[in-house]
Amino acid sequence: MPHQVYLACDHGLVRHALGSLLRRQPAIEVCGESNLGPKLAQDAAAAGAHIVLITVENAERATAPAMHLAYRTLSPIPVVLLNLADDDERLLEALSLGVRGIIDKDADTARLISAIEEVLRGEVVISKRLAGRLVVEYVAASTGERTHGRAPRARGIDLSDREREVLSRLARGQSNRTIAESMFISIHTVRAHARSLMQKLHVQNRVQAATYAFEHGLVERDAPSERTRHEPEQGPAKVAS
Repeated sequence: MPHQVYLACDHGLVRHALGSLLRRQPAIEVCGESNLGPKLAQDAAAAGAHIVLITVENAERATAPAMHLAYRTLSPIPVVLLNLADDDERLLEALSLGVRGIIDKDADTARLISAIEEVLRGEVVISKRLAGRLVVEYVAASTGERTHGRAPRARGIDLSDREREVLSRLARGQSNRTIAESMFISIHTVRAHARSLMQKLHVQNRVQAATYAFEHGLVERDAPSERTRHEPEQGPAKVAS
């Protein structure tokens, strides 16, 4: 039985070209196509998709709140991103949101088909470049303190309650806008908290902060968010878009 692949892309010509390529593969059947609209998850599930292949030309689009919701709604249908952008940090963030594979724009047809099959077997597929970046950032976050297979203890870190909550939500893949809306604070305040906690943790980006938080026990791996509502820190309660 051929793999049922659902294609999603905002550009019709790109989607059509990719569909034509996949339809020539005996192991693939394109069961549906759409843009990255709000009905993506619903339409893919209704089409009987085994896997969803999403083409993104803007890595920020891949981590937008609407896509985060789509990834959650599609579960357990795996999602693979065909990346036409070059924003490693955003792409690694997409992995934390539930994406199961990221294929670079320079991959050939054989690699694309192989990646689809690997993801359908339950594997996670990323490029060598991204894998190398993950290893480097993991080592940097660990700071060489791991001994005898045990996670290192956190250094003396003085995070405020708000910084800890932002870190917890950040580590679970929430975007700045989602954090702002759920905590009832402005997106500028979220960014300020994020910058402050990164300085205190001595990390350079969100991926390193998340890795450090889990490795040092600052965030429990399966704990729910601590709070979902707050009084506004500044301005009206409704966050401006």
